[in-house]
Amino acid sequence: MKLLPFAIALATTCLSALALPAQAQSVLMEENGALEQGDEMLSSDNSLYDVYTFDGEEGQAIKIDLASSEFDTYLAVLGPSDEVLAENDDAEGSTNSSITLTLAESGTYTFIVNGYDSSSVGQYVLTVSEQAE
Repeated sequence: MKLLPFAIALATTCLSALALPAQAQSVLMEENGALEQGDEMLSSDNSLYDVYTFDGEEGQAIKIDLASSEFDTYLAVLGPSDEVLAENDDAEGSTNSSITLTLAESGTYTFIVNGYDSSSVGQYVLTVSEQAE
């Protein structure tokens, strides 16, 4: 009976070692920036915006997150032909933005970092992560 606790501990250790590791998301790009006076302005609402580009590959699954504690973020993704692929204002019950997509073609994608309205200014973090398949 003295071996039973040892056998249980050994079995637990062995089973833990067999557990598959979680699929990690690798960060492909991270930009710290700010919407501030002097940035470009959208003609539609006079809101400030910044532009980032990303070279992606066909079939690549990515997640783009835009986070700020200072303003309500708005994110748009344009494809290699400058067509709008996706837009997001509030993701996951917050005022941050998030878009997940699988790239349909290889090329340069454009991310437009914007605020919900023309008064949006402040620091933000834009993160692009590769998603596990």
